[in-house]
Amino acid sequence: MTAVRNTSSNARFFRLGAIYLPVTAAAQPVAAWLPAIYSRDFGLSLALVGTLYLAGQLLNSVLDPVVGALSDRTRSRFGRRRPWIAGGGVLFLGGGLCCSFRPMARERPGCWRDLPPTIPACR
Repeated sequence: MTAVRNTSSNARFFRLGAIYLPVTAAAQPVAAWLPAIYSRDFGLSLALVGTLYLAGQLLNSVLDPVVGALSDRTRSRFGRRRPWIAGGGVLFLGGGLCCSFRPMARERPGCWRDLPPTIPACR
């Protein structure tokens, strides 16, 4: 029986982990400050915010393997991952726009009509 040689090195693990460093650095302040903003500005209790965070993580734990399997099976002229990255970017941009217009909606109830018609999810 032949032993399997471990080809992984510490440098390789460091390079793989370094990719995630800017993502974590950007997400950490959001995770720290967003619950307080939801509580103060939108009147949500911290328990509700925590429950919503938990629900999001549970949904994420189900959707991640599903999207991963679908992206593994994707065949396009752009590759397997690029269509999923582009689609996720569009959804992220639309969600970000909706979130940034939300406080204005409390002050001016009709402001949703001011949004571009290309963002139907915000209406």
